[in-house]
Amino acid sequence: MKRKSFTAIYLHKIKNLFPILGKQERQYLKGFENTVQDYADDHSILSIQDLIREFGTPQEVVDSYINQADSNYLSKKMKKNTFIKRIVLIVVSCLLMFIGFYAVLVYKDFQITKNEHIEKEEIIIEYEE
Repeated sequence: MKRKSFTAIYLHKIKNLFPILGKQERQYLKGFENTVQDYADDHSILSIQDLIREFGTPQEVVDSYINQADSNYLSKKMKKNTFIKRIVLIVVSCLLMFIGFYAVLVYKDFQITKNEHIEKEEIIIEYEE
């Protein structure tokens, strides 16, 4: 693997561990990415382990950010994310219920139409003698 792919994997792991990704987190990640890229350009990086030795595990990097961040900011962001997730869950649930109800109505109409459809007609003609 190339050096950039090691840094990309390392940075991707860090980004995935962030509980929220607001403006401040994206700015932090951008600065951290620049630092890691500069380090990778200046040093011989042979594996992700080299990056972990220098900067710490992805979890340690995220923990460090969280410990330094304003707790009020993080609390507000997490509450906002929870609220948004609940709204999305409610909307998706309502949508699924609507689709289910609509599917039942369509199926009932199909059954009615199927029962009313004449598939074959038998005509008996009787002659009187």
